[in-house]
Amino acid sequence: MHIPIRKERLLILSVLLSAKCLTAQTSETAGWFFLSHSQKLTKNWSYMTDVQLRSSPDFKFFQNILLRLGLLYNITDKQSAGIGYTYFATWDYNESPRTFEPENRIFEQYILQLEFGRLMLNNRLRLEQRFIQKRDGSVFAQRFRHQLQAKFRLNADTDFNRGLYLNLQNELFLNIQHKEKLNNNFLDQNRPYAGIGFRFTKKIETELGYYHRYQLEKDSRKREPIIQCMLISNL
Repeated sequence: MHIPIRKERLLILSVLLSAKCLTAQTSETAGWFFLSHSQKLTKNWSYMTDVQLRSSPDFKFFQNILLRLGLLYNITDKQSAGIGYTYFATWDYNESPRTFEPENRIFEQYILQLEFGRLMLNNRLRLEQRFIQKRDGSVFAQRFRHQLQAKFRLNADTDFNRGLYLNLQNELFLNIQHKEKLNNNFLDQNRPYAGIGFRFTKKIETELGYYHRYQLEKDSRKREPIIQCMLISNL
């Protein structure tokens, strides 16, 4: 059957728009509140604790809690290696009935810190063993994470004891084992971030920033804007 050129164009446009609607994702803003603390035990040993609370998109309900505890060995003043445990829980009130998925993680990490004048670079490599409890059973998977962070002192003093700074970073998440049990993609997430912070002392600082999280799911791509408020202490 012959289709006139004009109608053919309309048909192609309709198909393209339908495909776009099927893959489109909402971009409602979520909020994260993050407490991060590290404590020196001896010259070479220290521990870290993180607590993070996350809202759902558009702040509709409380969605996630993250609790992390790690033991770190300071190889030099600029390098450290560590091991730890993370508990990550997800509640989804959009599902009927409401779903709850707890996840336990073991992680190993290496951090390299460098300074170039006013610029401080933090390079973190982390490997995670993930034990996820889903409605249809438990899942084990491994994920690799690489975070590169650059902090630039703005009006801070020479020793950076106090003052404003700019934080730019990106973190890449890769599924390196059993991706077929998750989103069936090697690339799991990418998180570019920009924030402005203030250091009160060398031991306490606070930061407000913006993430644009790009996450791959089995049949779609999700882009999520996130506002994060962070309190950091280092004793």
